[in-house]
Amino acid sequence: MISIIICTFNRSKALERVLSQLCGQINGNRGLEMIVVDNNSQDDTRNTVEWLSHRSPLRYILEKRQGKPFALNRAVKETNGEWLVFTDDDVRLSDNWLSMINTIVREDQYRCFFGKILPDWNGAMPTWFDPKMGSVIVQADHGNEALHHKSYLVGANMGVHRSIIDKYGLFNEKISRFEDAEFSMRINKKEDIVYDPRPVVYHPIVENRLTKKYFLNWYREMGAIIDSRLMNEEKRKSFGVPRWAYRKYVSNMLRSLFSLDQRNKFYHQLQVERMKAAIKALREQSK
Repeated sequence: MISIIICTFNRSKALERVLSQLCGQINGNRGLEMIVVDNNSQDDTRNTVEWLSHRSPLRYILEKRQGKPFALNRAVKETNGEWLVFTDDDVRLSDNWLSMINTIVREDQYRCFFGKILPDWNGAMPTWFDPKMGSVIVQADHGNEALHHKSYLVGANMGVHRSIIDKYGLFNEKISRFEDAEFSMRINKKEDIVYDPRPVVYHPIVENRLTKKYFLNWYREMGAIIDSRLMNEEKRKSFGVPRWAYRKYVSNMLRSLFSLDQRNKFYHQLQVERMKAAIKALREQSK
């Protein structure tokens, strides 16, 4: 069985769209369940899910502990599927998304994968935006061929075999975001994380996130939460920090100062803030 998991918070209108798309793609598939975990929404999320559940294998669950990792873990515990497939409450699915998921599961070639995620632009792309910054807007496009041994799963369009969860544990409830990246860190040295371009979703670009301030904060959090954990695994350190981290910090600082290209300049500025946050977090951990 495949368990489709969507965690949601105050997005009933967007949720209704993605659930309606899913219902339209079921086509009598009996080896399927859909779970919506409501993380304390104050809108009509519950009514929306229960209305749609009359014509689909859809189930509503309320998780009162606030935070996506709590909602994800509740879903994992409540589901029955051998495969757990995750997507977001605001995406637009390609017309064959579910059939591609079914194909991957039937092929049984790997145990964890993520699909293609394309940006759904509602307005103009900022002049300072570079595709290398795509993770901030939840973009994952590595071409049209499957790629093995990737670093991170992307929660907006990913599938994980239950045996992986059983072996490596649930999502980390001690962090507020990047739970998919942290989970990936625990498995990517031992498991083959695959990018499979066949299941495609389109992720909306939220206008209030298209600011330099938002991007800077996102990179700082990534550095503090994820990069510091990766650095902590290194053995050769100076003052609690791997030597290459200092070199990378200085290199990006110089590139941000002297680059004449606006996009390139800002990209390296983001890397500076990311490394600064990671070094700070790691030094605090080593005290």
